[in-house]
Amino acid sequence: PPSSKEIAIDILPGRYPNRISLKRRGLVPVAILTSEAFNAQNAQPDTCLFAGAAPVSWRMTDVGRDGDKDLLLYYRIKDLDLIAGSTDASLEGETTEGILITGTDSVRIVPFHSRRGRFFPRRHKAPARAACKRDTGLSTKNRSFK
Repeated sequence: PPSSKEIAIDILPGRYPNRISLKRRGLVPVAILTSEAFNAQNAQPDTCLFAGAAPVSWRMTDVGRDGDKDLLLYYRIKDLDLIAGSTDASLEGETTEGILITGTDSVRIVPFHSRRGRFFPRRHKAPARAACKRDTGLSTKNRSFK
């Protein structure tokens, strides 16, 4: 039997690109996908390190909506060993048989900008607001009195 196996993972399942803000609090989901070559139920979740972090929770669910159960793991963002220039992240772990498993997916590290506690990546710099008086059309010169 092989001593290691390459597996398919999906960071932030259902989203692309996989944007992660390292300053954001919370969890990032990472799925180990079941395929013809690998059954995700054989992975030992507590051994699966993603970007150097241990999972805080996990569950079996059909991530790809293909009828196969995938392993969905959750990791604290603050525990991830990623830097601003990171372009991919890897998961390493073991199966119940002791075989090493590894998988890699792309990531895009983005800055964190909070508006009412929500995540908004900055796309462009907002133009400065001009201080101008609103013209309501109700000046005393334009009013007609009867």
